[in-house]
Amino acid sequence: MRLGYRWFAVGAASALTLLSTIGASANVPLTKISSDPYTNSTSQHATQVEPDTFSFGNTIVAAFQEGRFTDGGSSNIGWATSADGGTTWTHGDLPGTTVYATPAGSFARDTDPAVAYDPKRGVWLIAQLPLDASVNGAGVIVSRSTNGGTVWGNPITVVPPGGINSDKSWIVCDTWASSPFYGNCYIQWDDHGAGNLIYMNTSTDGGLTWGPKTTTAQGIAGIGGQPVVQPSGTVVVPLDNANETAVGAFSSTNGGASWGNVTTITSISHHTDAGNIRSGALPTAEIDGAGKVFVAWSDSRFIRAGKANDIVFTSSSMFQGLGNTVPPLLSSASRLVLFALPALLLSQKPGFDIKLVWYLSVGSQVLQACINLLLLRRELHKKLRFEEADGFVPASATAS
Repeated sequence: MRLGYRWFAVGAASALTLLSTIGASANVPLTKISSDPYTNSTSQHATQVEPDTFSFGNTIVAAFQEGRFTDGGSSNIGWATSADGGTTWTHGDLPGTTVYATPAGSFARDTDPAVAYDPKRGVWLIAQLPLDASVNGAGVIVSRSTNGGTVWGNPITVVPPGGINSDKSWIVCDTWASSPFYGNCYIQWDDHGAGNLIYMNTSTDGGLTWGPKTTTAQGIAGIGGQPVVQPSGTVVVPLDNANETAVGAFSSTNGGASWGNVTTITSISHHTDAGNIRSGALPTAEIDGAGKVFVAWSDSRFIRAGKANDIVFTSSSMFQGLGNTVPPLLSSASRLVLFALPALLLSQKPGFDIKLVWYLSVGSQVLQACINLLLLRRELHKKLRFEEADGFVPASATAS
């Protein structure tokens, strides 16, 4: 047994050495792309929070709150657009939204911006959740740009105010040319006034008009849904339940005409942060080119005694989550070389003892773990390269 422990000790020491060398390499500067232009005394300024971005080709469009109110919402939604992959940026503020906008709109505040693109019609969209003077959700609106994201029109009503308290809206468009629903756009939101009942709205004309709000087959309650679209046209909506104690997903296979039942992904273990910090376990979702959905949320299950939250990430493998499936193939090949072939050779030797296979198995697993760590270090080294620009101070605003 000592040989197995020796292998384990060597592997553990190697793992600690490798992990201790993983750090952020400082060679990608941060670029300031916008700043809060508002000065109203009722909200916090020099604040731009809760950004969302979407890219298509070389165009990147970002949207964010500007002038954050302490009890929810912002003075307006700002935007920033790059047409050259992030090298240069143009920025501004959405018109016709809040009373602070130019031209002024009718809403007291605006919040929860999310960006999408309809490539069928060449339309960029920013969905928003306007708030009334009582800080209740006043429906859902969407702003459109048909010139590449640098000129935006007055907002279009998706869900009118009245009789609801809308919350946590999100938008996605079907960008797959092979999809039978190519160009459809979908907005998810919940009615906080009805126990967080989940609704979906669908547009088939680039956001000019929107169909009626539709619930899921179960009429479920939830919060924080983020729809994504697979190449088949299937829309998948990961979300939390209304109490943020579980994460699940529902879908539509008919272009948003109807929405199916919710499938539970897992329960959520969440630590309540000290200092009255608002930090719920709302999920974030993305999709890759093969249609695989990735979901992440904050969770305390992997922290000792659950005394803090970490980011829990679901995918078929860590490397696929990082966008590279070659390392796991190399890792699997190393296991074949390190265990299967030596075990076959050992079994042919006179006096073969089955315990040798156990020793070989332990040693090969530890070596494979070290190889995985090396490969993972390489991937993280490529992905996590940034530096903090001089004078860049993050805004101290609470989350919405």
